[in-house]
Amino acid sequence: MRWRPLGLVLVGAAAVAGGCGEGGGSQLGPTLEPETVTGVYDITRLTFDPDGSVAGADIAARLDAAEPPRLFVALDLTFQLAYVDPATNKFVDVDGTYETLIDGIRLSFPSREAAQAILLPQQIDLTFDEASGTLSFDGGVDADLSRLVELVPEYAEEQFPDPVRGALEVEFTRRADE
Repeated sequence: MRWRPLGLVLVGAAAVAGGCGEGGGSQLGPTLEPETVTGVYDITRLTFDPDGSVAGADIAARLDAAEPPRLFVALDLTFQLAYVDPATNKFVDVDGTYETLIDGIRLSFPSREAAQAILLPQQIDLTFDEASGTLSFDGGVDADLSRLVELVPEYAEEQFPDPVRGALEVEFTRRADE
C-alpha cells in the first residue's frame, strides 16, 4: 500500500509540471484544427487606452482605409500581417507562426519590433468566435512609447513611461468571400 501515496504525489507533480513553462503552459483539452481558423481577416477593431487619464485612441481608424490591414492565417501554421504603415506610408508585411489553442490561436511574431508596429505584443492569444468569424483580444499590454507617439501624435506632449501600459482591444474579422 506504500505505492499509492507515492503514485498520487507523482501524478500531482506531473500535473503541476505540465502546467508550467513558456507561453502559458500546457492545454487541458483538444485544440482547434488549423482548418477551422484559416482564412483572410480584416482588422475591424484596434484600440489602445493608456492607463491613466488620457483618452484612448482608435488605431484602426489611423490605418489606410483604401488598403485595410489584413491577417492571412494559413494551414501550415504560419500567418502574415499586411498593412500600410501610417507613419511611413509604406506597405509592410510581417510573417510569423501560430499555434492553435483550445479556443483560438497564439500568434508569434519574429520580433517585438515587428509586433509593436501596430502595438501588439510579440506573442498574443486571440480568441476565435466561429459564429462571427472573429479572432479577438482584450487585455493589458505594454506599448513602445516612440511607436505609440508615431501612431497617435497627440500623445507626444504626455508624460508617459516607456513602455506605456494600457488596454489593447483588437479584432480580426474573417472575410466572407475567402
